[in-house]
Amino acid sequence: MPKKNHHTALLAQWVLGVLATGLFITLFVVSDQQHWSLTVTLASVIGLVVAVNMAYIWLFWLAKRPHLDEEEDD
Repeated sequence: MPKKNHHTALLAQWVLGVLATGLFITLFVVSDQQHWSLTVTLASVIGLVVAVNMAYIWLFWLAKRPHLDEEEDD
């Protein structure tokens, strides 16, 4: 992988991690202040976990895609 793409991928992972942490903290603060039920809070957390994992999988796929294209050419 070219060095520029590697740095871009690392930056994207870092930004996603910071964003996810901020979203989780915000979710828990809002659920506490708004007195959400446990069911709503858990459903929101599960949805956020799934979304963050999908984003990491997508970033991983974007990083590996050039290698997969090279293998198809062989």
